[in-house]
Amino acid sequence: MSDSWIVEGQARHMEEKMARFCRWSVVLLAALLLLDAAVLMAMGQLNVGTIGPLFLGAGLLWLVLGVEARRQWLAAAPWRRCCWRLLVGAAAVWLVSLLYFFMLLAWQPRPSLSQPPSALIVLGSGLQGTKPGPMLRLRLESAQELAAKFPQAKLLVSGGQGWSEEISEAEAMRRWLRAHGVDATRIVPEAASSSTEENLLFSRQALLQVGIDVARDPVLIITSDFHTVRSKGLASAQGYRHFALAGAPTPWHIRGNAWFREYFATASSWLLGEY
Repeated sequence: MSDSWIVEGQARHMEEKMARFCRWSVVLLAALLLLDAAVLMAMGQLNVGTIGPLFLGAGLLWLVLGVEARRQWLAAAPWRRCCWRLLVGAAAVWLVSLLYFFMLLAWQPRPSLSQPPSALIVLGSGLQGTKPGPMLRLRLESAQELAAKFPQAKLLVSGGQGWSEEISEAEAMRRWLRAHGVDATRIVPEAASSSTEENLLFSRQALLQVGIDVARDPVLIITSDFHTVRSKGLASAQGYRHFALAGAPTPWHIRGNAWFREYFATASSWLLGEY
């Protein structure tokens, strides 16, 4: 009897230790999410990729710190417990879909075309003043390497001027490529687009003016690695037939935020029937 009591006591002690470990792990994760959101928002990056972690962090803190109050609230009425179970189930399904999407982004295949591309399309991203931001700079570095590999290809730079930008993204990209040795005659600017869908639509129209038809000629689309899944779907919907995606790396300090934001952007494009 005493041995059984000791074993049960040890088991309870281990359960309590594990519960404390889990609680503090969740608190640490919540704190990191809140800190990440606060830092990026202080830098002026106000979007789903920063607001999302803010709400996730606050929600996790509420789950951990409000256990007793929540238990009492749920015990007061059966319908509350039913709604809570549905909410937990929906959250679990959402989390699985988020992890699946992250796996798709992490395991992107290498770009492959059956013949050299007639054009390289560089999709725009944010600027810092008149200079490409960190994400766009990495796209341009990839474009510079590919431009050297395919010297016959035109370089179409696509991106309009955002409300906080001093010049269009296309002009900033054109200047960067010229400063890094790319012949000006190869660069085709498209400075009217304000979304990925417009990037690809207007790029198709601009390329037609220089004799390249994306329904017939091979093209290579250069964007960030996290952006390739949605860009592929949108390109197919816009009539691109012989194309591949080249994903430039995303800066490590904003990778999680960019992937999180892209999850909702991809879902939004699908719900709106953009592809």
